[in-house]
Amino acid sequence: MKTGRNPAPDLCRRLRAHIERHTLLARGERVLVACSGGADSLALLDLLARLSEEMGWSLAACYVDHRQHPRAAAAARRVERHCRRLGVPFVLRRADPLRAAPGSNEEALRRERTRLLEEAAEELGCRRIATAHTRDDQAETVLLRILRGTGVAGLRGIPLRRGRFIRPLLWCSKDALQAYCRSRRLAFDRDPANRDPRFLRNRIRREVLPRLRRLNPAADQALVRLSRAAARDERALLQSARAVALADGEGAVRVAWKDASRLPAAVLSRVLVLSLRRLLGPGRSIPLLHFEALRRRVCRGGERAWSLSLPGGVTARREGKWLALERPGVKRQGFRLRADGPGEIQVPRGRLRFSWRRFRFGRAGPARVFFDPDQVRFPLVIRSLRPGDRLQKWGGGSREVCRILMDEKIPLHERALVPLLCQGRRILWIAGVRRSRHAGVAAAGRLALCVEYLPAGANVTGGSSGPGG
Repeated sequence: MKTGRNPAPDLCRRLRAHIERHTLLARGERVLVACSGGADSLALLDLLARLSEEMGWSLAACYVDHRQHPRAAAAARRVERHCRRLGVPFVLRRADPLRAAPGSNEEALRRERTRLLEEAAEELGCRRIATAHTRDDQAETVLLRILRGTGVAGLRGIPLRRGRFIRPLLWCSKDALQAYCRSRRLAFDRDPANRDPRFLRNRIRREVLPRLRRLNPAADQALVRLSRAAARDERALLQSARAVALADGEGAVRVAWKDASRLPAAVLSRVLVLSLRRLLGPGRSIPLLHFEALRRRVCRGGERAWSLSLPGGVTARREGKWLALERPGVKRQGFRLRADGPGEIQVPRGRLRFSWRRFRFGRAGPARVFFDPDQVRFPLVIRSLRPGDRLQKWGGGSREVCRILMDEKIPLHERALVPLLCQGRRILWIAGVRRSRHAGVAAAGRLALCVEYLPAGANVTGGSSGPGG
């Protein structure tokens, strides 16, 4: 930018237009500005303060001392003095010495900075946190991720917003912001950490980007255009992935196998990312190498049952019609309930209804059974599956309940939720699946104990569960 022209009015107009176009801040919103005293953050604070009266914003500023260099205290005092001139409340936050020890890597420092800013915003009642990332930072980030290896999602670079964080200056260059500071006579610091060769980002800034600019003077803009194109493509892929239904509960996330196995590889990757994010929480993931092994295993198809152990204790498994991801430490809880007479009892994923009815052939089914009242009496027990459970079959003999559930294609993660109706140690009925041969009703028109399984959101179905209901 030419030195003869005052850039301040132009930057103010462009920043306001950018914020309004992307709805980064609403009128009257309270925002915390992260200010290190460098040209970028000092310019952002000054620009937002100039616009705040017109836009009704309420500002506060926070300086984060990473304990990385001795000049931090003096820099914090300069930021505080500037805040006093602007009438902006100022807070200082110091990093935890254990989390930001000298020599800490960039990622550790970034996490600690994020934590401190979020704490300060919470205390000050700020809904937004504004950081001064620039177009130069975006170009560096894209290059950094290319060097480390990335996909479309990584090429997006720094997002315009994420959670309560906003980056209003991603469109602006560092040169323009330094010119703004000079025009406004704002004394800014040059952070010595930005010249530390231990950090790969600094080497990209000082060695790689200057060479690229010699090859193409518009290299920064080209990298930013790449990030915007990647962001558009990623949004489309995520939209397709979110259309795939995910079911969660019992410490796992599941997707129908028929849906997962038919997806294009790019969409399947996003479905797995969304599943892991829902399972592990935001900001946590598994290494790319293991993620790719999981994606390839799903794409390969093949056998109906398999299991894959992933880092962090996560287990991926195919269970018949389902692909399941389970987090570590999941314990499936059993249940035991008691029925003392007619009425309804809430069970996992539905209800059991007990009543006295006249038995009619053809009215029984997997979800409705009848018992001879001379052989079955209250109280009855409704419980979950236990190891070794067996059901007495019509025609003689018995079979393991877990095998019956497997034959019915009930996924492993759902078997512990299937209610078993019992009298003493004898299983009378696998609710909604099959009854035992015990206590069948022999004659039509006889008063019998009717038990119905009413799944949540479903109606009772008829059918045949064997002679005598």
